Amino acid sequence: MAKSEIRVCRYAHCLHKDKNINLVTDKYAKDGSAYYHEDCYRTRDDIQRIKILWHDHIDNMVVYAQLNKILNNLIFVEHISSDYILFAVKYAIDNKNVKLQHPPGLKYILGKDYIKEAYK
Repeated sequence: MAKSEIRVCRYAHCLHKDKNINLVTDKYAKDGSAYYHEDCYRTRDDIQRIKILWHDHIDNMVVYAQLNKILNNLIFVEHISSDYILFAVKYAIDNKNVKLQHPPGLKYILGKDYIKEAYK
């Protein structure tokens, strides 16, 4: 296999055992000169969108270190889908009866049955 067909996933929390991306056989995303596995890029993008939504709609004085720690724990330790977390944040913004005011509260709304049902 030619060396030019292999790239390394640039995501710090790469979701794969092997960070190598075969440009011929693997699904990937390219951002500038950086290559990512498709699911790594999607997770990275979801996290960025959650941070923007949080700042714009929930708390513009959010402590990003705390929000990052909570998101990293939920996604990479507890293996909760970043797509589901993004949905739950959007749901909380759209439905004022769901109280989401600080990053640790995120874990509690993820367990609500009505949010799980809406996600399905």
